[in-house]
Amino acid sequence: MSWCIVSREFPPFSGGGIGTYTRAITQSLVAAGKKPVVITVGDGLRTEDVEEGAVVVRLPLVEGDDWSAPHPNARTPTTEAAWSALGPHSVFAMQVADVLPDIIGRHDVDLVEFADTGAAGWFALNRRRNLCAYGAVRMITNVHSPSAWIEQHNRRCEPGRQMHELQRMEREQAQWSDAVITPSEYMARWVRDNWGIKAEVIRNPLPAPVKSDHTDEEGGVLFVGRHEYRKGIDTLCRAWSKLKPEGVRLHLVGQDTPDERSGVPIGERLLSEMPREASLTVVEHGRMSPESVRALQDEASVVVVPSPEDNFPYTCVEAMAAGRVVVASDVGGAAELIEDGVSGFLFESGNCESLAITLKRAIDMRLVDRNTIGERAVDRVKDLCNVTKIIMSRTEHADGIEHWRDILSDAECAALNTNGAPNDDLHKLCDAVTNSGSAFAIGWPRAGKRIIAHGTPSYAGLLAGPREVGPVVVRKSWLEKPEIAQMLGDDPSVHKDGWKLLAAICAMGGEGAVVPECVLDAAEPGGNPVDADVHAMMDPSIVLGEPGLPVGRANRLAPAFEGQTDTIKSRVMGTARKLLGG
Repeated sequence: MSWCIVSREFPPFSGGGIGTYTRAITQSLVAAGKKPVVITVGDGLRTEDVEEGAVVVRLPLVEGDDWSAPHPNARTPTTEAAWSALGPHSVFAMQVADVLPDIIGRHDVDLVEFADTGAAGWFALNRRRNLCAYGAVRMITNVHSPSAWIEQHNRRCEPGRQMHELQRMEREQAQWSDAVITPSEYMARWVRDNWGIKAEVIRNPLPAPVKSDHTDEEGGVLFVGRHEYRKGIDTLCRAWSKLKPEGVRLHLVGQDTPDERSGVPIGERLLSEMPREASLTVVEHGRMSPESVRALQDEASVVVVPSPEDNFPYTCVEAMAAGRVVVASDVGGAAELIEDGVSGFLFESGNCESLAITLKRAIDMRLVDRNTIGERAVDRVKDLCNVTKIIMSRTEHADGIEHWRDILSDAECAALNTNGAPNDDLHKLCDAVTNSGSAFAIGWPRAGKRIIAHGTPSYAGLLAGPREVGPVVVRKSWLEKPEIAQMLGDDPSVHKDGWKLLAAICAMGGEGAVVPECVLDAAEPGGNPVDADVHAMMDPSIVLGEPGLPVGRANRLAPAFEGQTDTIKSRVMGTARKLLGG
């Protein structure tokens, strides 16, 4: 079986645990005699090289540190539209969908694994769902850190359109995959409770150890991670203030991040709030190379992983593999790795008092006891993250995946507001209705020189988003429903307010599909207006919202995005449309 791993994070462009995982699984597959292909980002032209036994395909995304627009080599009207409406991640995902057929064919790929974060597989899976692309290749999603989960634990400001679309696209990617995997029972429960999907738990493999640089730093307590709330930096700093250690330093490694509510870097603020005697024992290292981090890890007496909830933190895995005493939260994947008091220590999640007590316990241990726990940690993590066992489990799981075959019988379709659209594109929209089982399908509309990018059409998005929808292909059975027929009058093939018709279908339980491969003119039709008050069709279940999607400013500005209230009226629609891309 030939594997293809799709992830924006892969050395040297590694931002965290996803990059560590991608490197580790690639190394493991190569060691098992397989020939994996990795699709990731690069810094210029599309390249394809063999790196440490794996074929690595790099796609352009940004030029240097300029995140204002796609890289010139990836810049087209459609990628610029997607960048603006859906975010930078979408441009990588669009390129992945385009290059996959060639890569699958040349490398005999049997299975493609997409990272969930950033919806790296949404465009490919949407194309397969609507147009039956990519043949019999299995496609799975590995859930690392969903954006909805990140936003919640980072206490972010309310999401605008980009974040709403991203969260929905990540969920849809998982729903459309042949299988979903994740490395912890904790995240499997989150996926079940928030996305309604069963995820198979398969642990992440242990990465090959990184060589250690020389360091003159004294040992102490080590924290590695971005300075953000989901990593528990606030709990750690407050616990350290209570601990008042003597002769022990706290080493902070990682990039400081601003609090969106104030603009002030989180770590900087927390350190400024510490008592002076405690802050003087903190050493800030900032971002460091893996070799330098390993050097600090080798010298540390204790490694602390204070994340209130985490999936399967590699900082914990790597520290345990190095024989360190790890102190971690009792919620999340770290608690599945550590046996409290045996192979490490657990504290009550989010409780700085509990963390201070647990840290003191670990710091005050005799060297012989610390070595005993370190040895048990090594045994524990080598058992749970054993490369050979994990590759066997992954192979058995992959062999048992059933290919997506939810192809429905040919639907009778009708094309509305065609505006002279090419027949090939209209056929693609009809195929999307047939293959996905949707009530209707639209492309990405073009209004003059402007292309309007969007995800899967929904009732909420149609109410608050752009009103240009372009040509539409609708399942005839929906047009024959009395409630829809009376909206359209005598000639349903041409009408104004196309978005109203589609919103009404969604309000009645119909699902939409989008085919980004079809960019179609959205000329103003000259027919009768759709006679419907679609705002009045709001179902109470829409008001309740979708699990995992934070309610935010988009929800408050319009009857949209699954969180609105009945008090929101049309007086704010202009503001909502401006905010959400209209």
